[in-house]
Amino acid sequence: MIDKTNNCRICGLDLLEPPWGINGDNPIHIICPCCGAHVGLDDETYEQVISYREQWLSDRGKWSVRRHKPDDWNLAEQLKNIPDEYL
Repeated sequence: MIDKTNNCRICGLDLLEPPWGINGDNPIHIICPCCGAHVGLDDETYEQVISYREQWLSDRGKWSVRRHKPDDWNLAEQLKNIPDEYL
Protein backbone atom coordinates (compact mmCIF):
# COMPACT_ATOMS: atom_id res chain seq x y z
CA MET A 1 0.00 0.00 0.00
CA ILE A 2 1.26 3.47 -0.92
CA ASP A 3 1.63 6.01 1.89
CA LYS A 4 -0.56 8.96 0.88
CA THR A 5 -0.05 10.98 4.06
CA ASN A 6 1.64 13.85 2.21
CA ASN A 7 -0.73 13.96 -0.72
CA CYS A 8 -3.28 16.61 -1.61
CA ARG A 9 -6.82 15.41 -0.92
CA ILE A 10 -8.01 16.95 -4.16
CA CYS A 11 -5.41 16.16 -6.81
CA GLY A 12 -3.03 13.66 -5.19
CA LEU A 13 0.13 15.76 -5.52
CA ASP A 14 2.84 14.92 -2.99
CA LEU A 15 3.10 18.09 -0.89
CA LEU A 16 6.28 16.80 0.84
CA GLU A 17 4.72 17.07 4.30
CA PRO A 18 1.37 16.07 5.77
CA PRO A 19 -1.03 18.84 4.65
CA TRP A 20 -3.19 18.23 7.70
CA GLY A 21 -0.28 17.78 10.12
CA ILE A 22 1.04 14.62 11.72
CA ASN A 23 -2.21 14.01 13.62
CA GLY A 24 -4.45 14.85 10.64
CA ASP A 25 -6.21 17.67 12.51
CA ASN A 26 -4.05 20.75 11.94
CA PRO A 27 -3.94 22.04 8.35
CA ILE A 28 -0.71 23.70 7.31
CA HIS A 29 -2.58 26.28 5.19
CA ILE A 30 -0.58 26.06 2.01
CA ILE A 31 -1.77 26.32 -1.57
CA CYS A 32 -1.33 23.18 -3.66
CA PRO A 33 0.78 24.22 -6.67
CA CYS A 34 -1.08 21.73 -8.84
CA CYS A 35 -4.81 22.19 -8.21
CA GLY A 36 -4.59 25.50 -6.34
CA ALA A 37 -6.56 24.27 -3.34
CA HIS A 38 -5.95 25.99 -0.01
CA VAL A 39 -5.28 23.24 2.53
CA GLY A 40 -7.61 23.79 5.46
CA LEU A 41 -10.18 25.80 3.51
CA ASP A 42 -10.93 23.98 0.27
CA ASP A 43 -10.50 20.45 1.61
CA GLU A 44 -12.10 20.35 5.05
CA THR A 45 -14.95 18.03 4.14
CA TYR A 46 -15.43 15.19 1.70
CA GLU A 47 -18.07 17.25 -0.12
CA GLN A 48 -15.69 20.21 -0.52
CA VAL A 49 -12.97 17.92 -1.86
CA ILE A 50 -15.26 16.30 -4.44
CA SER A 51 -16.70 19.65 -5.54
CA TYR A 52 -13.26 21.28 -5.87
CA ARG A 53 -11.86 18.27 -7.74
CA GLU A 54 -14.77 18.29 -10.21
CA GLN A 55 -14.21 21.98 -10.88
CA TRP A 56 -10.45 21.51 -11.29
CA LEU A 57 -10.91 18.54 -13.63
CA SER A 58 -13.47 20.46 -15.71
CA ASP A 59 -10.53 22.76 -16.51
CA ARG A 60 -8.53 19.63 -17.56
CA GLY A 61 -6.45 19.59 -14.38
CA LYS A 62 -4.72 22.87 -15.17
CA TRP A 63 -1.76 23.52 -12.88
CA SER A 64 -2.12 26.51 -10.60
CA VAL A 65 1.62 27.20 -10.61
CA ARG A 66 2.74 26.14 -14.08
CA ARG A 67 6.46 26.39 -13.37
CA HIS A 68 6.11 23.54 -10.85
CA LYS A 69 4.50 21.18 -13.38
CA PRO A 70 6.93 18.33 -14.18
CA ASP A 71 7.63 17.75 -17.87
CA ASP A 72 6.56 14.12 -17.52
CA TRP A 73 3.41 14.87 -15.48
CA ASN A 74 0.57 12.42 -15.93
CA LEU A 75 -2.85 13.39 -14.57
CA ALA A 76 -4.19 9.84 -14.40
CA GLU A 77 -1.16 8.63 -12.45
CA GLN A 78 -1.32 11.54 -10.01
CA LEU A 79 -5.02 10.99 -9.32
CA LYS A 80 -4.12 7.49 -8.09
CA ASN A 81 -2.32 9.19 -5.18
CA ILE A 82 -5.42 10.81 -3.70
CA PRO A 83 -5.93 9.51 -0.16
CA ASP A 84 -8.46 6.67 -0.37
CA GLU A 85 -11.02 8.30 1.94
CA TYR A 86 -11.29 11.26 -0.52
CA LEU A 87 -11.95 9.31 -3.70
